[in-house]
Amino acid sequence: MIGAIIARKLAMNVHLIRVSAWSKVLLTALAVMAVLVLRPSGRLRLWEQCYPYLMHGCYANVIGALAALALNDSGIVAAAAMIVYSSVPLLLLKLEGA
Repeated sequence: MIGAIIARKLAMNVHLIRVSAWSKVLLTALAVMAVLVLRPSGRLRLWEQCYPYLMHGCYANVIGALAALALNDSGIVAAAAMIVYSSVPLLLLKLEGA
């Protein structure tokens, strides 16, 4: 029973990844953000000191997006919607030059 549910979720995610080019962009962005979260360095470490709550929110969002990708039937869609909330503030900080 549980195996069938897991197989269905995986099949749906694989289908959505194959159909959309944006899913490959999302997976790449999610991988990059996960690496940045696990090993912050340089500017990200500075932002971590200056804006701790913002960075904790970004970290939680990346973890939530990974969980949505793994646990949701259309996890790629849920992860894409979630990762925007992490990437936009980081891009704005970068543009600000903070």
